[in-house]
Amino acid sequence: MDISRIPIAEYVYLSSNPNSTMKSGWGAKSRRHYEIADFDYGLLRFSLAGNFPIPARQRQAARIVSGTRAPIALSDRSWGHVAALAVFTGRQRIDWELGGLVTYAETVTWSLPRDQWIPGRHIFDHPNYPSRGRFVRLRRNGERLNVSEMDVVRDLLHDGYLKWWDMVSAETKARAIPLGRRGRKKLPHHPRLYVVS
Repeated sequence: MDISRIPIAEYVYLSSNPNSTMKSGWGAKSRRHYEIADFDYGLLRFSLAGNFPIPARQRQAARIVSGTRAPIALSDRSWGHVAALAVFTGRQRIDWELGGLVTYAETVTWSLPRDQWIPGRHIFDHPNYPSRGRFVRLRRNGERLNVSEMDVVRDLLHDGYLKWWDMVSAETKARAIPLGRRGRKKLPHHPRLYVVS
């Protein structure tokens, strides 16, 4: 497959499920779960089950590159919440976990204060939300999000966090450095982090 023909993802879905049964997906391979609400700010790695390998017929397939943005959903047994924001740096790695190989991608991540979380029910009830299904649902990490879905999330997000998200994405894209014949990209070793005051 010619990867250059796969569209670049502007937005993808990430999730954190502290109540994972670890019977499938990343939890089954790693034998652990992750609680985004316990994280504050900095570099994280996320499993990209929805993008690697890329199925030839998968309509949601897209390339994650430097600057791709992701809302991080804190999953629960109800509607869930968008509890953090992430920007991909472009660095990826494959690790052996207890249950097999996992592809990871690095992000600059900022967990939102509890009073700024966006309830999944608010997204679903928004008059411009285009889907009949819940936003926080059983999606795969790395699944491409429609711009129309993200317009709703952006509309519900505080202006200060939205500016941070867009600024980090733009600067990450601008500082990506092509390496070698394969056209791979990566950032300088220590990407600058931003704080909204």
